[in-house]
Amino acid sequence: MTTEQLLALKTNTTLLVKNDPFEYKGRADITLDGGDVIHWLFSDEGTFLCVNPDTDEVIYFRPTESELESGDEEGMAFEGKPYEISYEDKGTVTAIFDETAIEEGDNLNFTDYENTEGDLVRASENVSTGESTIFTGVVLVEEETVVVED
Repeated sequence: MTTEQLLALKTNTTLLVKNDPFEYKGRADITLDGGDVIHWLFSDEGTFLCVNPDTDEVIYFRPTESELESGDEEGMAFEGKPYEISYEDKGTVTAIFDETAIEEGDNLNFTDYENTEGDLVRASENVSTGESTIFTGVVLVEEETVVVED
């Protein structure tokens, strides 16, 4: 699916994302400090799709119980593998549509780490609530996200 198709989804649409069921429950629009807007599409299982319509990038994130291991300003280790910082940003939730894990007005900080195989880890902090969560992620191509037909 394209970024435009994902952003036009109706609540409770069932998708297959990399062959995993994803019951779409709601969306949060996040305005980054630089002014760009990204969209987090939430499932009922704690997973979300990060959709960036400016770059046409879609990343599938799943929560994990694993912790980040010690590192330095350029990277860290996760599950025994070295990762380097690939992206850092912060933003404010400027709109909520239906059910999401965050609220309008929440301030978020997040850092993405990537290893040499292209695996992603996102450390996300909701500054407004003090909650920190670690997610594993993978960049998707259009064919890896499809609507399940009734």
